[in-house]
Amino acid sequence: MATLALTCVHNGLVKAEQSRILEPIHEALDKLRQQILRAMETNTANIYSIGLALQALNVTSVSYPSGDWSCSQMLAKVLTEISQGAFDNPMAAAQILPSLVGKTYLNVIRLSCLSVMVEYTIINHLRGQHFNHTIRVSVPKGSVLLSVLQAAQQNNPQDFSYETKQTSWGLMVVSINSRAANSNDKTYWQFFNGTKPLEQGVDSYVPSNNEHIEAIFSTY
Repeated sequence: MATLALTCVHNGLVKAEQSRILEPIHEALDKLRQQILRAMETNTANIYSIGLALQALNVTSVSYPSGDWSCSQMLAKVLTEISQGAFDNPMAAAQILPSLVGKTYLNVIRLSCLSVMVEYTIINHLRGQHFNHTIRVSVPKGSVLLSVLQAAQQNNPQDFSYETKQTSWGLMVVSINSRAANSNDKTYWQFFNGTKPLEQGVDSYVPSNNEHIEAIFSTY
């Protein structure tokens, strides 16, 4: 964690500060790297330390001599431990997960806080009491369609309540506004972008800004 923190400080230095503080940071980082490498070489670092060790070694620009450590070998060891349930604990998983996708905690500073507006309409002109409701909601940029449904329900639970079911293809919306799909009468909720049916599920499709999504109670 100290290596990650110092690297963050190093990357955030303005030019005027670099001359007086850059050298001490480099010295500290070098000592920390040597301690991490020594612990890995002597196997004094347990499996739960490897997640942070991988992050620390990957944020540096140092070229490690062959034999000092192997990222691929270390990841192979981690994957073996994962299959044995070593990282079932959420804290342990949080430390190892970034390295598995080539990231570190330092990537958090580059997360986008931008949001998108999505217009969401639910339509039932098929069974029972008909309805046609529209709402505009804001969700973080990059959110899947499920986040739009959640925001709509939170803003207007009376009209935009929904239920889902887990399937082998992902989450399926089985009810909206208390109107449930029924296999006996072959009804289901179909999602559209304009007139085009969505080919991805609500837990995969990512709406764009100002997109209009329609959920229409349909038959097959």
